[in-house]
Amino acid sequence: MRVKAALKGKCSYCLEGRIFHSFMGMNEHCPQCGIKFEREPGYFMMAVFVGYILSVAVAFPVLLILFLTVKPTVIGYAIAGVVTLTVAAPWIFRYGRIFWLHIDEVLDPRKTDDDKMGRTPTPHGIEMMLQHENKQSDRWYKRQSANKK
Repeated sequence: MRVKAALKGKCSYCLEGRIFHSFMGMNEHCPQCGIKFEREPGYFMMAVFVGYILSVAVAFPVLLILFLTVKPTVIGYAIAGVVTLTVAAPWIFRYGRIFWLHIDEVLDPRKTDDDKMGRTPTPHGIEMMLQHENKQSDRWYKRQSANKK
């Protein structure tokens, strides 16, 4: 069911609302359940890595077919790869984000209402280091007072 929703570009949380309102225009919130898609600033940077995987999945078959049939020069392979990825770039952008949303929802599901609406502040720097609960394992992250000499 999740795979079908991802291929159709549906919400990673409710599996019903549309992630994109136009071909390249992404909704900020799901029109069905209201969940905020971008959890934190820079959230979609991982979608770039998903896009790299999709790029290989798109380019490899084209280059393999060329290798098995035409056997072009190195320049021919380069031109075929560039043309293929240029044509596929909008779909790679779109599905990189869609697949990342679904992967992230499976690995780290949203639990609280604040997290669903994007209101959970993300910890940074010393705040992140101080969040550890097990003091024994946190000996490297203990806060040192600036006044202590």
